[in-house]
Amino acid sequence: GCTLRGEGGAALVRSRRLKQYQYSTIDLSPYANRGLTDNKDAGLIGWTNQGENDMRALPTGRQTFGGVPFFIATPKAAVVLYSVSADNKGLPKEVTGIKVGQRADALFFLHSMAWGAERPFRYRVNYEDATLEEIEITNGRQVIDWWDDPIRYADAMSDAGAFVAWTGDNPMESAISF
Repeated sequence: GCTLRGEGGAALVRSRRLKQYQYSTIDLSPYANRGLTDNKDAGLIGWTNQGENDMRALPTGRQTFGGVPFFIATPKAAVVLYSVSADNKGLPKEVTGIKVGQRADALFFLHSMAWGAERPFRYRVNYEDATLEEIEITNGRQVIDWWDDPIRYADAMSDAGAFVAWTGDNPMESAISF
């Protein structure tokens, strides 16, 4: 009489698929404009500019989340974009010029959002042969608000090839995710 939900077999399939790749991380620190936490003494604003409601528990340096390695810079770790919904009006509307500089069979993005719209952002990938691919990110499929319950979106995210890679806490909340 119950309904089982969640990733189930999708997590196993994803794990097998991820083992076939060789990984290179991209250092985004030259593009990062916010920290994981506020540090007024250092003049650093946290990624959502909400004081203790931050990502202080996210480990920095070379990390593996969901089977994929990433490099989390410090003290500025987040590339945060302009938003009309938050106190981020002085931030850029886009970030360009991030170089991968190598052949890739797949790209993995570690991202989150706060106060997001239905289509909060997109990635634009420019290839060496001058072709372009835009990857539209949809709320509830490829990203969820960092305070949302990830279980609620597990099936839709799995269908979109996305998953919650990290969860943590902060002084304001016991479970945040992206």
